[in-house]
Amino acid sequence: MPRGELVQTWADISRAARLLNYEPTINLQTGIALFVDWFKMYKKKRRSEEHDASTTPAEELYRKLKEESEERERIYGIQRFLADVEEQIARQTVLKEKYRSWANGNDVPVPDMTGKHNFTFHPHMMMRQTAAFVFLPYLARDVKSLRQICAWYEECVAFSTDGHLFRSVKPKSEWKRQFNETDEGLYVSEVDVCVADLHNCNSRSTCIADPETKSFRCECKSEYHATAAGSCIPAYTADREKDEQEKQDEMTDIFNGVNITQMKTAAKWLIYKDRFSAEGDYMMAPQLRGDVEGLKQACMDLKVCIGR
Repeated sequence: MPRGELVQTWADISRAARLLNYEPTINLQTGIALFVDWFKMYKKKRRSEEHDASTTPAEELYRKLKEESEERERIYGIQRFLADVEEQIARQTVLKEKYRSWANGNDVPVPDMTGKHNFTFHPHMMMRQTAAFVFLPYLARDVKSLRQICAWYEECVAFSTDGHLFRSVKPKSEWKRQFNETDEGLYVSEVDVCVADLHNCNSRSTCIADPETKSFRCECKSEYHATAAGSCIPAYTADREKDEQEKQDEMTDIFNGVNITQMKTAAKWLIYKDRFSAEGDYMMAPQLRGDVEGLKQACMDLKVCIGR
């Protein structure tokens, strides 16, 4: 018997009987039997509740070991990736220095990446994931590592907190709200994407940098008109010089065996009142507004025009 344990115990219930009129109705032997039965049912019920509400100690141990293993693998994967990237960047640095030397000697422009290591954070925002050139899901929300890797990749100019790296920045009008947490969003490098030629404006538009968001917008050049869809289409003049896009469109039809001019000559013009085609605009002729015959002639003059 452990030291300090009582050898005998008993209760004096005379005071309870006097003050509370307490009088036992169950003897000791019956009471012990009832208590044992209750205790067995109580323990059985507790075991059932614990089994339903939580895992066993063995299952809990397995869960913790699995989590620790996954965390070690994640850290090892990050370290291994960073080591591979560092080795890759070292090789790229040598090649880029050779390219810069050659470019400077041959008067070839090299992108200006001034400000690349500084980033502006745009909470909640995201660009199209298809525009990313690298996706690192295991670095999600690890801004420090993502910033470091984006700085290593010379072509990286933005990254999102879910692990996407981008080599070009889309206009802010194409961004969308994707994240709910205020610490999640888009980090955009302070590189002037227009100067560095890391934008998607085509030859018909000019890249205009937005110093506040480090984004840009595409503004149509003076000889082109902006459409409702956001594209730039040329202005029509009878003696105009065709641009590369016009020539490409015409060559596409030629190679496809389509003779649009012959088809238009044999076809009738159909009029749809109070209707306008918001997509598919090819050219703008504001000087012929209201001149139906003039517009018909202009459309006939343009090989790929099928309506006006």
